[in-house]
Amino acid sequence: MADTVNLNELQEFRDTSQQLDQKVQQLAAMVSASNHMIFYTGAGISTAASIPDFRGPNGVWTCQAQGRDAPACVSLVTAQPTGTHKTIAKLVQSGKAKYVVSQNVDGLHLRSGLPRDKLSELHGNCFLEVCWGCGADFLHDQEVGSSSSRPCSECRQRVPHFCHCTGRKCPKCGGNLKDSVIHFGENLPKHDLKMAFQHASRADLCVVAGSSCRVTPAADVPETVGNNKNANLVIINLQKTPLDNLCKLRIWGDMEEVFSKLAQQLSLNAPTQVAPQPARQPQPQFVVRQTHKPVGGECGHEWALIVEGPEVESVVFKLHPTFSPSIIEERQAPFTVCRQGWGVFNVHMLVTLKGRVAPVEIDHYLQFDTPEVQKQHFV
Repeated sequence: MADTVNLNELQEFRDTSQQLDQKVQQLAAMVSASNHMIFYTGAGISTAASIPDFRGPNGVWTCQAQGRDAPACVSLVTAQPTGTHKTIAKLVQSGKAKYVVSQNVDGLHLRSGLPRDKLSELHGNCFLEVCWGCGADFLHDQEVGSSSSRPCSECRQRVPHFCHCTGRKCPKCGGNLKDSVIHFGENLPKHDLKMAFQHASRADLCVVAGSSCRVTPAADVPETVGNNKNANLVIINLQKTPLDNLCKLRIWGDMEEVFSKLAQQLSLNAPTQVAPQPARQPQPQFVVRQTHKPVGGECGHEWALIVEGPEVESVVFKLHPTFSPSIIEERQAPFTVCRQGWGVFNVHMLVTLKGRVAPVEIDHYLQFDTPEVQKQHFV
């Protein structure tokens, strides 16, 4: 938030080319000698993916504090992992790094190939939906978010200032599914926090990448390593951090350049930068089409609802209770319900897609002013 930015501490520092080479060589030696290495990452590792940071000279909160427009941000759906993300993933996949603790919600660590069981996302993930009841979670390829502007009774008890309900139900226990993004004043996810501190207590090397280390309790993770006299804390960031006095090695350099050099030192052959990718336009996963025609007598209209899409496995139609039956489940294409009547009402549908556990819940309000209407649905 803007009020967390110190406008007197925006200055960035950079090592000379020679200093940077020497420091990266020193870092590579630390990595090779470590037995339990962890990473602690912040927004600075995603700026090369055109996702702005928060407290940098052109960060989102810095601009707000200065009364400037926030910088443009690429859609998180189309954002690609950077060379830094990929180098970190390779170090974890090779077993050299044991764990990653991240403050980022952009989902790029998982897209880079980092295993989920090697990652704590302390501030959540824009693509992750969770159930507070049974603990189940569901990762999507589109962002999930709250469907309400007012806190429901459940959210009011746990996070009183924000409603996290997505409008969908957990297929395992029937509870309300929530988005996983953590807002200021909310508790961090218990399991992720527990795993973060377990690995911090065991770490002999912690590399901080692109974080100001100012947001607690997340920043307590690298501080734990810094306070361990038998461990090394390394900080890679262009701005000063409150933990600089605890680190054994301080690198002032561009993130992509540092990790490119580190990958070369360790023979990881990681790309120096993300190859330009054409913007990926999200494709509709299914279409809801309604047709109708007038009929004689008291019925008024004959209408049909059709759900179409190659990923659709089944559809449950919930009609007005005056219809019998009022709940119809279709498990084979065409997924269609056809009825006659004169009144308009809302039809609630549960659409199950291939590869997804939780059905997609949508509503369609019958319309009789045009012969046919259709709507594309992106999930």
